[in-house]
Amino acid sequence: MQIMVEGLALAAFGMMHFMNPHERLLQQITGYVMRDEARHVAFGVLSLEAVYRQMTPSELREREDFIIEAAYLMRDRLLMQEVWERLGYDLAVWTKWSIETPFMQAFRQLLFSKIVPNLKRLGLLTQRVREAFAKIGVLQFEDMPDSTQEEKVTLPPMLAALFPQLAPTAS
Repeated sequence: MQIMVEGLALAAFGMMHFMNPHERLLQQITGYVMRDEARHVAFGVLSLEAVYRQMTPSELREREDFIIEAAYLMRDRLLMQEVWERLGYDLAVWTKWSIETPFMQAFRQLLFSKIVPNLKRLGLLTQRVREAFAKIGVLQFEDMPDSTQEEKVTLPPMLAALFPQLAPTAS
């Protein structure tokens, strides 16, 4: 749970950080919060790594179930179906928008770009989890640096495309 929820926090603060490049105070605050959240995740990865290598098959199955359910819940929550229903909007049209809009794609990229490599390092990116992650399209993040290797949150391609001024410049 810690890996999944802290990944969500990193994504939320990452979006605030990346989308407000000219707000110096917000940049500082979100930068500090992101570093703190990244340390929480790295601590979790380092402290759980040995534990997960010793799990029984039934314990591993429980973790897989939790990871898969949490990933689907996080992805589905971002589709905002309850919001569209409450507003009386056409659910099919607005769910499709939530899936396809670059802003929401960028948020999902931020969300899973740390979760997937962290799970891989922990040995929890099992065949069963891989199949579920393939269905939601997040396996492309598995070879990105995990939280023990990199503290910062990388600007996802969709966000870079939306806001080219945020892309790092070559020095």
